[in-house]
Amino acid sequence: MRDGRLRWLSRERAAPQPAAVTAGRAVPSWLERLLVMLARTPSEALDWDAVVAIVQEVTGADLVRIWRVTRGELQLVAQRGAEAGVPRSRAIPPDFERLADDAVVAGAPRESAASAVVTAAELEEFRREHLEQILIVPLRLGARVVGRLDLGRRRAEPFGEEAREQATVLAPVLAAALWGRLRGEPDTGHPAELLLAALGTVASAREAFARLLEAVRWRARADAAFLVRWTDDDRPELAVARGEPEALPDPAVLSTSRVSAALRGILERGRTEVLRAVGGLELLFPHGVATVLAVPLPVVIERARGAVLVAWRHETTEGEVVARVVLEQLAPALVGLLAWLDEEERAATANSLARWSSSVAEAFVAASDPEQLSRASWRVVASQNGAVAIALAVRDGGDIVWYWALEGRTLPARRVPLGQLPFWAALPGAPVVRLGPAEREQWQACLPEGIPAHSLLVVPLPSAWAALVAACASEEPSHSIEVTLQRLATLVAPATTELLARAQRAGEPDRRERALAEALVTGESERRQLVETIHTTVLQGLASTLYRIELTLRRADRQPIEETVLELEQVRDRLAQEIAALRDAIFRVRPASLEHLGVVAALRDYASQLERVVGLTVEFMGELPVRPRRELEEILYRIVQTLVERARLPAGITRLVVRVRQQRDGGILLVLADDGKWEGASAWAQLPGVAVVEEWVRLVGGSLHATGLPDGGTAVAISLRADATVAPVGGAIGTNR
Repeated sequence: MRDGRLRWLSRERAAPQPAAVTAGRAVPSWLERLLVMLARTPSEALDWDAVVAIVQEVTGADLVRIWRVTRGELQLVAQRGAEAGVPRSRAIPPDFERLADDAVVAGAPRESAASAVVTAAELEEFRREHLEQILIVPLRLGARVVGRLDLGRRRAEPFGEEAREQATVLAPVLAAALWGRLRGEPDTGHPAELLLAALGTVASAREAFARLLEAVRWRARADAAFLVRWTDDDRPELAVARGEPEALPDPAVLSTSRVSAALRGILERGRTEVLRAVGGLELLFPHGVATVLAVPLPVVIERARGAVLVAWRHETTEGEVVARVVLEQLAPALVGLLAWLDEEERAATANSLARWSSSVAEAFVAASDPEQLSRASWRVVASQNGAVAIALAVRDGGDIVWYWALEGRTLPARRVPLGQLPFWAALPGAPVVRLGPAEREQWQACLPEGIPAHSLLVVPLPSAWAALVAACASEEPSHSIEVTLQRLATLVAPATTELLARAQRAGEPDRRERALAEALVTGESERRQLVETIHTTVLQGLASTLYRIELTLRRADRQPIEETVLELEQVRDRLAQEIAALRDAIFRVRPASLEHLGVVAALRDYASQLERVVGLTVEFMGELPVRPRRELEEILYRIVQTLVERARLPAGITRLVVRVRQQRDGGILLVLADDGKWEGASAWAQLPGVAVVEEWVRLVGGSLHATGLPDGGTAVAISLRADATVAPVGGAIGTNR
């Protein structure tokens, strides 16, 4: 056969043997070979050894036997994988020729009971042949049982749903081959050739049916040929129709109770019938027909039930005979084709639903923040036994941020330093990381209090710096949770970077609110200190000095000149103190060196003031060959002042190192290091003044990174572009003026 055949709809599961499925086909290669063999070989010359070899290849059975019913007994037609000494004939079980449509025996021989399909003696024979699993399928042609297919395995692997479906597809084909031998008539192969021609170059099962019906209609000189099938809710529907529009049925009439009952009766009786506009079928045809031939398909697959109807507008005996002969021989094979048609439509619906679900999931991920994503992941995994909480873990600098969801609600984001999670280093390149009670010390830090977890299942995202995590109640997470998280990770991975950016944007209102509150508090505190310095210290000191001067003038002519000179020297020293206090107050607001000499000189003066006033040991090194803009100099100075006075001095530091240098790209790098204890990124973010500094740096497009030092100290590195636009922060800086 040529390329472009129907694809075999196989539920996307692997067949038991490699040769079972061929890409790009709607029928499997084994069925194609079997149909070709039946079409080209007369039934009396059929190579049954080749047939059982195909059956064994498809089903993965160790034992295959094909029996036919002849003169009240079962005659062995062919076998493969059997031990010597098996009788070639045996008595058929009671009621074998009147089996129910769903009569199948499957399971272990020792656990199976004798029935109308298999006798107790045969079950004992299976046990002697060391068979662990059996599958016995009657070979039915319409309402008649013409043989039996025996399958057995000597390993304890049951015949699953796929093997049973393959057996039900094989059964009508084998029955048709046996029927040719039972009739004792030469098999012309004409119907099989029609089926092969229909399957040869099509792209879908529906197209194969259409070609087949068109071929039957042409040979029988019929006006219409169509397939009626039963839906899952037991309603007949028009599946495929070919012919003249005037002779085609009205699909809307199929749902009426009268027509539905008439069609159901044809299916239940299970024999070919010729109808002449009676019993309600005349309602199907708006323009009327003279004769309708109805050929029900054998009910060998419960969900594939249907009938082929051929209609003539004028009576023709010859056409009825041709259609009857062809369709009765094709009917067993059409059952499998109808099943493939159903699977094809189900697969198309499933693929469409999968694409829609994937699009919805991608749209949801694209519009969600990490907390929403964690809640959604929890809803997906909540049905899996053992999961008590779900988290999206994302690396942010030196921390891992955990967004936990528990019982449909999100917990506050949890930051854990990377060094406290040893397992994180193993994530790149690891498909899944399972952490049980023995590794509790590695993962306990990331788990919020109140979550009763005994193990952790970590599914890394392809980016390797983010992961979906399930906290499980059992010591060994289930495989279903792992599969679900891997599917979610595939959806989340492309949006990981955007998720982190969205999380940062989601925290902006809180960060800005905290920064604004700190700026207001800082501004008010500095105003209070300035007022206290000028009013309490300077003004009162000047008033006291003025009073001393007046007192000295009144006593100057009544006391020795030496005493007057001494009092004036005291007044001079007091004035020098007041001037120094006023100068310090002005320096705190805005040092004159910042305006005239630049930020390096201002920071050097500030370092000297810290040593003189606070007693801090300061090491300063600064060099900027090109002086930055005035606004950027103000930013640099205020950052150092705010971090030192608001965040680090209250931490009890005794040593401070300040470095300022210009980078090759013209940007400015500012580094502050001290001997204060580093307590982690979360504690750093809560220090007074940090929110204001971070907001300044963010607004000018810079970056800030704080970390601990090996000796226990703290270091802060801030990088600012030389061309940074700082207009938006003018108001914030103004609070310090």
